[in-house]
Amino acid sequence: MAIISFVHNKLLAMWQSDDDEWLPLAYRHKVWDALFDLDAASQVSDLIDIGAIKAEGSALWYVTVTVNNVEPCGAVTCFFSDGDCFSLDYREYNP
Repeated sequence: MAIISFVHNKLLAMWQSDDDEWLPLAYRHKVWDALFDLDAASQVSDLIDIGAIKAEGSALWYVTVTVNNVEPCGAVTCFFSDGDCFSLDYREYNP
C-alpha cells in the first residue's frame, strides 16, 4: 500500500520534499492527486476507481493528467504489484 520506487527524478523530489516548481501550475495539482491516489491504492480495483488504465499488452498502469479536466497533457505511470506502486514516472505528452 505504498509508492516504493521512482524512475523520474523530479517526481521523486516532488514526493520527498514538495519540490513541484518544475510542473506548470495549470496541472500541478493533478499530478499531486495522482501520486496521493496511487500511494493509497491497495488493489487493482482502487486503480480502476481513480481512472487508471492498464496499457494493452503491458503491466504498466497510467493515470492521465489533464488541464482543466479536458486536455490531456501527460500521465503518471507505474507498475503495480501486491498493493505497491513501483517505477513511477511522469510522461509529458507532446502535441
